[in-house]
Amino acid sequence: DNYEEGKRYPVLIQIHGAGGRGYSYEESKTHTFFTITEQMQDFPFVVAAPICPGADDTWFDHFQSLKSLIIEVIKSDYADTERIYLMGGSMGGYTVWELGMSMPQLIAAMVPICGGGMSWRATLLKALPLRVFHGGVDSVVPLVCSEMMVEAVNKAGGHAEFTVFPGVDHNSWINA
Repeated sequence: DNYEEGKRYPVLIQIHGAGGRGYSYEESKTHTFFTITEQMQDFPFVVAAPICPGADDTWFDHFQSLKSLIIEVIKSDYADTERIYLMGGSMGGYTVWELGMSMPQLIAAMVPICGGGMSWRATLLKALPLRVFHGGVDSVVPLVCSEMMVEAVNKAGGHAEFTVFPGVDHNSWINA
């Protein structure tokens, strides 16, 4: 809303989980993220929300293409290059962790939800603000996956805030 040509905006790159693979643009708008942000009075972001194409693919099958897309978004006339944010849940949470570690100099902050990553590389994220969420009884992605990443970032001198939703299973993105 109220988009002005020539103005630079913060960009939120929303990375969906496995349940969103192969969706059409119209189907993707039913995701919790969009139903919540659609109701907000003030949401001053441009959102880039790529769709993982294949029903059995993962973001890691398309990782270089996804990185290239993000770089193109960052180069766009509307992007405030100092305010590029990553957010994603489940398969998207794993992808957010990896994207952040592969291009930390381009990202202002991250919100990985019920994901995990290669904790031995987490030192790459020590300069980024991180807000991490996970369900306390997640039966799909074990809680320890987020715990290990948060611990590694903080041990490296970073600042990862971590919220665990007690009694919540895998769909912790709804609470987040």
